[in-house]
Amino acid sequence: MMINRLIIFANLFALFFIVSGCSKKPSDFPQVYSCTITVVNNGKPIEGATVTFNYESTGAVTVTAITDAQGIAKMQSLQLSYATNGAPAGKAKILLQKYPVIADTRTPEEKKGKTVEEREAFKQSLIDKINATPREIPDLFANLETTPLTIEIENKTTNLTIDIAKYANNK
Repeated sequence: MMINRLIIFANLFALFFIVSGCSKKPSDFPQVYSCTITVVNNGKPIEGATVTFNYESTGAVTVTAITDAQGIAKMQSLQLSYATNGAPAGKAKILLQKYPVIADTRTPEEKKGKTVEEREAFKQSLIDKINATPREIPDLFANLETTPLTIEIENKTTNLTIDIAKYANNK
């Protein structure tokens, strides 16, 4: 669970650099090629899924994107504060993650004056709710050891549709 949170944090951190602007291209940044991944479940698009490529060897380049309302993720490659659309050539495992969001609906007055124990108990109750909520994408796809998904990017545009129902039913 901690590794999954670290992966999510790394993806969000990387996306921060995309949104906040990019710097000069590093000299060791690989050539990238347009890559679009569509994520569906029985043909229904999955919005808000994080798609990450884990290459056998790409150095310090991270390749990630988040699916839109049509389930489409336009992959982006990141290294330090440089980002560009596309993915480097090579073979990679694909990780898919989408975790439920549980909101803290307490008012500011309800949050005031709480002891450390009360704050920790509330935090644990949110974690318990998240863990009890069914996943739209099974954890099978969020782990490098269990994901059945792979991709090979060649020196051309790559488009791939992943129907998780095909894999989730065969575990």
